[in-house]
Amino acid sequence: MRARIPEEVSNCGNRCVELFASSIVPDSFVRRGVAEEVDRFPNHWPVGHVEVIALQNGRLASIAVLALLTAACTTAVSTVDPGTSIHADPSGDAGAAPTYDIIEIRTVRTATTLEFRVWTSPAPVLPAGGATPGATDFMFFTGFNTDLNTATGPGMGGACGVGQGVDFIVDGFQSPRNANGTYRVEVAAGGGLGATTGDATVGLDGPRLTLTVPLAALGGDDGRTNASILAGPGTGFVDCAPDAGQMLPSRVGEQTIVQ
Repeated sequence: MRARIPEEVSNCGNRCVELFASSIVPDSFVRRGVAEEVDRFPNHWPVGHVEVIALQNGRLASIAVLALLTAACTTAVSTVDPGTSIHADPSGDAGAAPTYDIIEIRTVRTATTLEFRVWTSPAPVLPAGGATPGATDFMFFTGFNTDLNTATGPGMGGACGVGQGVDFIVDGFQSPRNANGTYRVEVAAGGGLGATTGDATVGLDGPRLTLTVPLAALGGDDGRTNASILAGPGTGFVDCAPDAGQMLPSRVGEQTIVQ
């Protein structure tokens, strides 16, 4: 049997790799072997795809060590698009259950949209269309500093702190989810509801939530923005990514966290 670990899984790390392995290989020994290989070569886990080769009987498996060691032996080729920025968030900083611990965020720019992807543990559960988050639902808002000026908009607040200069948000907090399942994009109003400028579509894939925001809803922005997310269960926000006072730039060649 041959399968590929998607880059989202490999970037998420040991926990997600083991979950992925369990979906393709039923044998627990195999799953442990996959996780152990990741631990053995933590600095050589590639950004792109890694092949897992398992015998059909499920009794033995190995990771292609050559792929794991590519970064040490050759010049690795990244599969991450130049319009993609990535931030791995510290784990275990979101308190006790019920909670949502942010694992990673990404922004992906296209000619017409900006995708905001967030991975959480446990996997996000969204309210039904037309409803606001219940006690154990995933509650969030994402902030975008589109003019790259921290003086022209409010801060994210809560665990994110202040000073981000947010111009637009995707509102998964104050406004009910739209009846068709989308979320409102609004002008950031610093604690109140701003004018709605469009809608963000949403996709769920296990631990990953993807928000696709039309650039037109971000004031016709070119997608080069600074982004952040504040999240938690419906009972309150518990985690921020990046950490307080910081944002993730979605600009080519500038993937260093800004603050």
